[in-house]
Amino acid sequence: MRLNLTRKLFLAMTLCAGAGLAAMAGLMYWRLGQDFRRYLGQVEAARLDAMIEPLQAEYRNHGSWAPLRQNPRRWRAMLRANALAGSGEEAADRPPRDRPPPRRPRDRRSDAPPRPRDGRPGPPPRRPRPDRPFRNADDPLDLGRRIVLYDREKRPVFGPPLEEANPLLRAIEVDGETAGWLGIVPLVRVEAEQAGFLRRQAYSFLLIALGVIALTAVAAAWLARHFLKPANALAHTARRLSAGDFEARAPVYSDDELGQLAHDFNSLAHTLARNETARRRWTADIAHELRTPLAILRGELEALRDGVRRYDPAALRSLLDETALLAKLVDDLRQLALADAGALQYRKTPHNPLESLDQSVRGFEGRFREAELTLRRDYDAALAIEAHADGERLRQLFGNLLENASRYTDAGGEVRVRAGLDDDGLTICVEDSAPAPAADDLAKLFDRFYRVETSRGRRHGGSGLGLAICKRIVEAHQGAIEARPSELGGLAVTVRLPLTRRP
Repeated sequence: MRLNLTRKLFLAMTLCAGAGLAAMAGLMYWRLGQDFRRYLGQVEAARLDAMIEPLQAEYRNHGSWAPLRQNPRRWRAMLRANALAGSGEEAADRPPRDRPPPRRPRDRRSDAPPRPRDGRPGPPPRRPRPDRPFRNADDPLDLGRRIVLYDREKRPVFGPPLEEANPLLRAIEVDGETAGWLGIVPLVRVEAEQAGFLRRQAYSFLLIALGVIALTAVAAAWLARHFLKPANALAHTARRLSAGDFEARAPVYSDDELGQLAHDFNSLAHTLARNETARRRWTADIAHELRTPLAILRGELEALRDGVRRYDPAALRSLLDETALLAKLVDDLRQLALADAGALQYRKTPHNPLESLDQSVRGFEGRFREAELTLRRDYDAALAIEAHADGERLRQLFGNLLENASRYTDAGGEVRVRAGLDDDGLTICVEDSAPAPAADDLAKLFDRFYRVETSRGRRHGGSGLGLAICKRIVEAHQGAIEARPSELGGLAVTVRLPLTRRP
């Protein structure tokens, strides 16, 4: 089964929770065992310390352990009192146990057992019970059986020999001398009870951990679906975009990082849709622009072939003009394609942009006279400035601007070229007189194949690519270009170029 992102996130969250709970349960089990053993040691030490004082008094009263050795009931009474003190109760506070009624005293004159009425012999006399170790329900650790007493030579008074027991010993000091030793035998049977207690705790930890893991698994499944829902929506939208549906948009479920990603993805989809529309429009425009001069060439050639038109210098000149227009259109398309791809070559050197501007203006003086346009220059070509620029590309830039002004300015109009310095660098403005484009057309003048009026532009031989190429050249020089209405009544195109040296 293939693990998708939802399953991976679910397994990761569940395994992390399980590993964390297992580590926590193990540490708690280990810590509980350590604390439980420490608690048992403290209880044992407290019981030993509680018996030291009564034993000191016992030894001080009799001067030896012999009376206590001969009176085991006294030793059991001391152990019982110690057990009751350890359980938090007093002997006087405990309710008396129900005892059977006292037996009738036997006839001590004869050791023979009493005979029954039927003459048969009775049961044999009971043997005296040996002294049993002390047991108490209030002593779950069985300390009464494990506490041992030795004399000063460590001989057993009550309890097993020292080598057999190997107990933890406390000295019993009486009047500055060691009168004996009180010890406690290490745990043997109680360790099994302790292990059982720890196993029960471990079982409880295991049940709790399994319950928490189950809840974590349910929460992980819900969280995985919740967090990956936007990602799945993005994946679905991406598949629609890759299939060509550029109108697909991803739903935005939140304002967090995933929501911001959805917004960015939708912006990308909008850009792709816009670029696809521009590509289709550009392809259609290229086909339309190439079809016009080709149709004219074909028509004139067919006219010459059929004899409708004579082959003379005028016909040849018309064919050359259409061929030149077609060649210029193809060259403009190539230049624009190279600029869009970033492959248009620039040979930037320290250069004075005013030199390129002045060369371009002087080259267009004859064309302006033929178009009956007045050219005014308002700049100082001798101004010593410097920019990191390509002089040939700058002449192409200024030539396109001047050609655009000469084509789309009515006869008898005026073209003004101004240049000056400001905080941003060098500002160059080429403005002309009427006609002026509409305000809605200003922002579209730098688009490919855009003309304010298609038939007028085609009549004047424009391809609609000149200003688009100008924009690419200016951007390659880290400058800016904009179009606005001119004070002369036409169009004003302003170019700003950064400088590396000022006068």
